[in-house]
Amino acid sequence: MIYWLPPVVMLPIYLVIGWQIAMHELPALWEEARRTEIDAYPNLLAACPYRAPSLLAAARSQVRDRTMGLIFFWPFIFAARAVRGRFDQAIDAGDSVGLAAKVAERDRRIAQLEHDLGI
Repeated sequence: MIYWLPPVVMLPIYLVIGWQIAMHELPALWEEARRTEIDAYPNLLAACPYRAPSLLAAARSQVRDRTMGLIFFWPFIFAARAVRGRFDQAIDAGDSVGLAAKVAERDRRIAQLEHDLGI
């Protein structure tokens, strides 16, 4: 019958959602690519200005690869980010030195607010 209809309808929807997510992430991807591919080698760029197009091509390639990954694998990437975020929260909660610093900062801020309010 028409068993092929749901996949044919869902595939463009899936790709459009991936495209929208990738376009939203594009400025951050370019920033990271510039930091890792272009800004990481300022001496090379100053010494060999003719290398600028190849560094830009490397940055563009990195952005293209990451964008295509986002378009096609966005549900898995978001799931991995969520799991990684939970692990980071659990790891940060176990850091006694970091927790003590946060508590000290909170207490300092409370004391400052009390002082400002005259309490």
